[in-house]
Amino acid sequence: MIQAGIAQPYVEAAPARLPDAKWAVSVWSIDKQPYIAASCSSCGNRVQFTGPTAHRTQQFRHCGVSENAPEHIQEQYVEQRANWKPRPVPQPVVTEIPMFDLKHF
Repeated sequence: MIQAGIAQPYVEAAPARLPDAKWAVSVWSIDKQPYIAASCSSCGNRVQFTGPTAHRTQQFRHCGVSENAPEHIQEQYVEQRANWKPRPVPQPVVTEIPMFDLKHF
């Protein structure tokens, strides 16, 4: 039947990926701003997010699912964010450029 094209050989489907997310709270090396990081060993997706509401609004999408950060990660993030002080933004240096005196031309 296979040679005649009536049937197809049986091919076992690949096993479904099981979500295996790992979560952590860390800090950027430059300004020590906290961020939430997640990675999945099943599909290889990774994400990092930060911001005042990132722990509530951002999701990690992987293996066909969307996950919010676990409660204990959210609590760690909120605590570290409360203790974080943003670096001051450097102010631009403004210098006056002397105008040409057109009388001399």
